Amino acid sequence: MNNNAGKTGLLVAEDHPYFNLNDLDRDKIYEQVEKLHFRITKENATVKIKVGDAVGKLPDSRGELYILRNKDIRHVLSTNHKNRPARNNLFPNLKYLLSESKLIMIVADDGKHSTWTKVWYYYLLTINDEDFFLNVYETLDGKYGIFSITDKIRN
Repeated sequence: MNNNAGKTGLLVAEDHPYFNLNDLDRDKIYEQVEKLHFRITKENATVKIKVGDAVGKLPDSRGELYILRNKDIRHVLSTNHKNRPARNNLFPNLKYLLSESKLIMIVADDGKHSTWTKVWYYYLLTINDEDFFLNVYETLDGKYGIFSITDKIRN
């Protein structure tokens, strides 16, 4: 009992004699934990989000943000991000956080990448000192959809 959990925040200290952590490859363990956490959060988000769902009002009074396509759900949950589990947890909870985001860039679609969008909007949402960029598109008929949540602007 060489550990005071109230002071250290650890139930079992790393130097506890029952465990020989020196024989374990911490990097591989952390990598596996991150993969498992990512998979769990992705499954949870997929169950909670459906095409046609309203995500919330865009903060600059542009209108309501929607999930417009199944492809967008898959894209949000598979686009690379340095903290994929946090991104996956953020996605189904965007309606509570969207008002905290700030518009940082507008890019007119020149038609080279898409024939169904006219403008791309990039919003910055910072949570616990971590940046999440919401990549939002406006369709030709004036609807707003979320395309991805990234850790840097990609256009």
